[in-house]
Amino acid sequence: TERVDNVDIESFEKIEDTMYYDRSHYKDKNNIFYRGKSLEGVNLDKFKRLGEYTYYYYDGEHLYYEGKRINFIDYKTFVIYDEIGYSKDKNHVYYEDKIVENADPATFREIKDKNGNRRYIIDKNNVYDNGGNIDKYLKIKHLNLIE
Repeated sequence: TERVDNVDIESFEKIEDTMYYDRSHYKDKNNIFYRGKSLEGVNLDKFKRLGEYTYYYYDGEHLYYEGKRINFIDYKTFVIYDEIGYSKDKNHVYYEDKIVENADPATFREIKDKNGNRRYIIDKNNVYDNGGNIDKYLKIKHLNLIE
C-alpha cells in the first residue's frame, strides 16, 4: 500500500469500479489519482471512463490510459474495442497505450470464432491477440475464424 500525499480526505472517493481494483481512479476536490499519484492538468468535471470494460479515460481534452496521458491519438476518430485492449484512430491501431506496428486502421475490425465466443481483431494482413499478430499457421488451421 502506498501513501497518497496532498489528498483532501473529506472529498476523496473512487470514481467508479473497474474490473480490477488496482486500475481504479480516485478523486478529491482538487485532483484525479491513479495508483497513488495525482494526474496533472486533468479537467475534474469532465474526467470519465470511455466504455464499461476499458481503461481509457477522457477529460474533454486529453485521453488517458492507466493514468498516463496519451498525446498521439486522434480523439475525433478514436474507436475502442471494449474488453480486449485494442483501439484505433484514423492513423494507427493501438493495444492499450502502444501503437501496433504494421496494423492497418482502415481494415482493422473485430470478429468472433465459429462458436460466437472468443473475439479476435483482424486487418487485411493479420489476426491480432494480446498486442501482437498470431502465427499464420494457427489462424488457418486452428482458429476457424468467421466474420
